[in-house]
Amino acid sequence: PITPGELLCLGSSLAFSGLFYYLYRRKARVAAHIKEAPKLQVDDDLPALVSAAEGRCLPYVALEGIVLPAQAALTSHYHEGLQGVIQKLLLKEHRLIWNSLARSW
Repeated sequence: PITPGELLCLGSSLAFSGLFYYLYRRKARVAAHIKEAPKLQVDDDLPALVSAAEGRCLPYVALEGIVLPAQAALTSHYHEGLQGVIQKLLLKEHRLIWNSLARSW
């Protein structure tokens, strides 16, 4: 005979397995879209291509071209001759407010 505790464990195990399989399949689809992304060159035709796209957005593309650093290029400590640039740096500040009731920030 199967006890209620065993049934609970079996049911929760099946539920978690189903959830994790669903998440795996969703991420696998995203990875497949990224692998199949078209390769575009950074040139004068790129703005027109983006403007012509639906919603003025290209969902997954690989851009190839030469970029110039705003300051100095980053060099790798692990691979000699490998350089890179930072596209965008996001700085988010959190504002602290004095709570007089708790007497803390």
